Amino acid sequence: MTFSGAGARALQDLVPRCSRRRMAEEIWTLRVFKHDRGNGANIVVRRLHRQNISYANLQEIMKEESYRTCDDMFFSCGGSYSVGSLRKIEGETHATDMVEETRNTRKVDLHLFDNVESSFYELQVCSDSEQGDDEGQYSEESDDECDEEGEDGYEEGNDMHGGQSGYNIFVPEQESMDMIVLSDADEPNSSDERVKKSIPNDKRGKRLEAHLSDPPSEDGGMSALDEPTDEENLPPPGKKRRSKCIRVRRVYFDEKNNMDQSQLCEGMCFSDATQFRRALQTWHIVQGRDYRYLKNNSDRIKVKCKQEVIPCSFHMLASQTGSEKTFQLRQMVEHTCPATNDTSRVNSTWLSKNYIEQFRSDPNWKIVPFMDQCMRDTGIAISKTMAYRAKRKAAENVLGNHKIQYKRIRDYMQTIIDKNPGSTAVVTTENRFDQGLPPLFNGLFICLNAQRQGFLDGCRPFISIDGCFVKLTNGAQVLAASGRDGNNNMFPIAFAVVGAEDINSWTWFLQMLKVAIGEGEGHGGWTIMSDRQKGLMNAVKIVFPSCEHRYCKRHLLQNMAVKGYRGQQYKNYVDDVVYATTQWDYNKAMEAIKKFNENILEILERSTLYIIEARDKPIVTMCEYIRRKVMTRIAEKRDGVANAHWDITPIVAQKLEMEKKYARYCRVYRSGFHLWEVHSTDRSYEVNINARTCGCYSWQLTGIPCKHAISAIYQEKQLPEQYVHEYYKKEAYLRTYSHMVYPVPKEHGWTRTDSPDINPPNFASKQEGLRNLEGEVLERSQQGHQQGQE
Repeated sequence: MTFSGAGARALQDLVPRCSRRRMAEEIWTLRVFKHDRGNGANIVVRRLHRQNISYANLQEIMKEESYRTCDDMFFSCGGSYSVGSLRKIEGETHATDMVEETRNTRKVDLHLFDNVESSFYELQVCSDSEQGDDEGQYSEESDDECDEEGEDGYEEGNDMHGGQSGYNIFVPEQESMDMIVLSDADEPNSSDERVKKSIPNDKRGKRLEAHLSDPPSEDGGMSALDEPTDEENLPPPGKKRRSKCIRVRRVYFDEKNNMDQSQLCEGMCFSDATQFRRALQTWHIVQGRDYRYLKNNSDRIKVKCKQEVIPCSFHMLASQTGSEKTFQLRQMVEHTCPATNDTSRVNSTWLSKNYIEQFRSDPNWKIVPFMDQCMRDTGIAISKTMAYRAKRKAAENVLGNHKIQYKRIRDYMQTIIDKNPGSTAVVTTENRFDQGLPPLFNGLFICLNAQRQGFLDGCRPFISIDGCFVKLTNGAQVLAASGRDGNNNMFPIAFAVVGAEDINSWTWFLQMLKVAIGEGEGHGGWTIMSDRQKGLMNAVKIVFPSCEHRYCKRHLLQNMAVKGYRGQQYKNYVDDVVYATTQWDYNKAMEAIKKFNENILEILERSTLYIIEARDKPIVTMCEYIRRKVMTRIAEKRDGVANAHWDITPIVAQKLEMEKKYARYCRVYRSGFHLWEVHSTDRSYEVNINARTCGCYSWQLTGIPCKHAISAIYQEKQLPEQYVHEYYKKEAYLRTYSHMVYPVPKEHGWTRTDSPDINPPNFASKQEGLRNLEGEVLERSQQGHQQGQE
């Protein structure tokens, strides 16, 4: 970006014309650290031309980053964060000094702070000869000495280590800070004199020193330590003057941006040793290198390069800050060895943690795209086995652990009842108190009040029942019951999780459904549709003996396709049977199928209702997923119908329009009061408009006037829409979705019950399942081989 203004013009006046062309070609890189914006604030990188670096333009940068011009601004050479390298910028002279000091690297770190007062360390002035050689030197001996030293020589708050003058310059969210104080007695006599500050002794008893050498600026700015004094401001005799202060803050590692390699540098702080180890691992994975520990303690970590073929000077030293758990990177020398894509630091745990947000956004993220993304980010090709393990661990963090969620499932069910009064939520267990064991999960049933009332108030007396296999190794099954709303869309009524799809489970599920919605006495009983699973067929006869039981066409076609009977011709034969509205038409269609292929009659059975998106999740997560789906679906339908301008649901209106077209080919003859004889092709039917019946039985079955009835209705000068059943009207649709499913909190907000913890059903390991499968395949192959020999 380019700046203009008084600051830029003033800088140009200071530079000879002959050198301006050379200056224009020089570009400086500024990293702007915003320290008072909380842990995790972004580091902004800017690139400026040499001629645009001025005090005025630096103040413009402060304004753009939401700071005031009265706030503090410091600079240091790129990558250095010691007290001695931290220089305050208060005028044009300091900006020019900053450019001159960084001319070789052209990299500057700009640190911005809010101007507030805090407590400080005491600052002492020393001569140049008093400074030791401890500053910033990495030494194995010094570390060993530091290990042997006790805590007596280390004051709380002193975060210097190993004699290094790398003073902490950043502060976490708790506003912890290290401060420096300069008293009147310690002030230098002139602005030219080099000032040395001595920090309290470290563990080895050595004096920790650092330099600040900012002279006063020519435009009135002052260095961080120097301030003009006069005799009038001296305190009364016997009293000390209040110390003058500068503030030094810490930079904390931003783990959300852990793939940024520039974060790991000297002076960087970490919440604890574990976070530092994670950052160290990620940094090496991204760098394509490896390391080994020289020391890996809870208070100090030291590493070096792992490879030994090519000499590498890399090492890192990090340790605790005083009595805090905070870890600070004290010393760092980067790798000089070449990078490689073969590293032992990549594992499934690291992958699951670094890509957990992607799995949170898409829990069904496929393995191959996951492996490709890892290759693009790190340059490392992971195996499918590692990818599957990482996905499983990420799923446990995002969705929850399959086994743990069973323990307090009674609390979850009680919370559903409390938040949605009128709901039915039941958990059954197998008691094992005589064995001294907790109860074992057997099954659960959930029917929310909004589902129950919506079905009873606005849906047809039709129930579809089926089950599907849960993608868990415990062999659990999800059983579901659903109805149809006025627009012929699915309306979920209830669901259950049971151990197996057998007659006992189906009988229990239908009994719970009967408790929730009754037997349908007001409609002459429910009409139940399902596949022809033997356990379900027997359970329906036991629980709903007076209800009609029918079978699903879609599953009949699926079973036929499995046996090899595919194609439009087979579908047409099945359609003739399914859509037959009279006994004569049904018998005729069945005879046609028998003549075509007798084997088809043996295949017309079985059906499955899929809850695909939820069945592979832990049990509470699955129940919550289904509940949220029902909640949002009911809310969307309720809002949509409120703004609708139709009186008959759209799907039914389309069917009615088709019947109107076919009614043109019917001939109508009046017989009596609202009684008509209607001829269509080679058949004739009796239509009673008052009774809403037709000889083809289509009107009675569907509630929608057929083509024969429509032709008679037109003869009476009326509209067919008036004779559509009430279930398809807007009023019934509103009643279906007028009830609300209320939110349910997560585990922290569940109602606590005094029931014992529930153990999950038996889970078989994946390896055991694979062994069983391999044994079964081997046994079959041996049987086939023996049959071939015979």
